[in-house]
Amino acid sequence: KNVIIDHVGWNCANFINSVIRYGTYEQKVLLWDAIVGKKETVEYVKKDGTVIEESLQEHFIRVSDKVKSKQNRDVKNSMGKIEKWIHKHNYENDKVIIVINDGLVDKTLGGLVAQKLCSKYTRPILILAPIEDELSGSARSPLDLKDILNESGLVTFANGHARAFGVSVPKDNIEELRKYLNNYFANCDFVDGQVEEVDYIFNAKDLKLDDVKEVGDLRGLWGKECEVPKLVVKKLTIESSKIQYKKDGICYVATFTHNGVTYKKEFCSRVVYEEMQRLDLLKFGKSHTLDITLLVEFKKDDKGFYYVAIKDFNSVKSSKLVF
Repeated sequence: KNVIIDHVGWNCANFINSVIRYGTYEQKVLLWDAIVGKKETVEYVKKDGTVIEESLQEHFIRVSDKVKSKQNRDVKNSMGKIEKWIHKHNYENDKVIIVINDGLVDKTLGGLVAQKLCSKYTRPILILAPIEDELSGSARSPLDLKDILNESGLVTFANGHARAFGVSVPKDNIEELRKYLNNYFANCDFVDGQVEEVDYIFNAKDLKLDDVKEVGDLRGLWGKECEVPKLVVKKLTIESSKIQYKKDGICYVATFTHNGVTYKKEFCSRVVYEEMQRLDLLKFGKSHTLDITLLVEFKKDDKGFYYVAIKDFNSVKSSKLVF
């Protein structure tokens, strides 16, 4: 199997990062030993009591998966706590939401939680914890914010990328900073719901398999500095009965073919499938025609099959009824 940047980014880096950020000292040592290729076996007891031997690298994969799962659970729990805090203090409509992290979230999760909240509220988020006379932490933003903070004269520092950086604010300045940012962005209307910047919009009738192949063949280039193109396919009309739900490898997918191109919503729950089909509109077993707008990526799998990977969608019923 050819290893490409995308494999490392999605299948390796996230797990390595979770151990670095959230693992114990022993787990971090295990990470280092596995990466440098240390030759050693470890005993592992399966759920049925069977004892097997696995390589240090196999053992690290198992351990890192558990660390990542715990990190995900803790991020989800922390988001719930912070959302309640935001609501309690009536900050939902602030142009920049500043959260005082007084025990709400583990400091090592600040950046991850801020990024998810930024996506949910579609506005900048600062999560700051008290450290002596300062409030310090992480900032995430859908627009360039770092220089705005530094130029305000109200922060001690804002260092890092323009939209993802560390920041520290004197405690005495926090309310003045809140007012400053609300005034600065007074004429900026942040849209409710997730906002996506896309690279190109296709009409479904114009999209050909050759278009998917042309982009899919570049999969080895995608990475942080050369991201997978985000694309929109609009005005896709299809009968609801044509959308299938089936097992595909290790996951369930919602899939259909349109104009000779295969579309897949991978790791798709039954609820999401029914939302795509708009089964809430289905009556007396009749199919209906749907107009779907899709946020997608063009992909080529390891077997050389080209398809359109559905990332998000908006599915509405058209006026035409199909019997």
